[in-house]
Amino acid sequence: MDPSARADGEFRQWMHRLRNELNGVAMATAAAAALLDAGAPPEQVARNLGRAQDACRRCRDLLQDVPEPGP
Repeated sequence: MDPSARADGEFRQWMHRLRNELNGVAMATAAAAALLDAGAPPEQVARNLGRAQDACRRCRDLLQDVPEPGP
């Protein structure tokens, strides 16, 4: 595989991982909001907020090592 194709593949994989984590943040915060609206116990809300926090940490980690996009 030539270097430009490898770089493009690495960047695409990185973008895919970042999008997945951002989707996780969106879903976990939406679930937490719905649970709050429904009067759920704080522990249930906290679990979803913890999931969002974990996904945010993974996004931060991904953003610290952004690969160069291919041509």
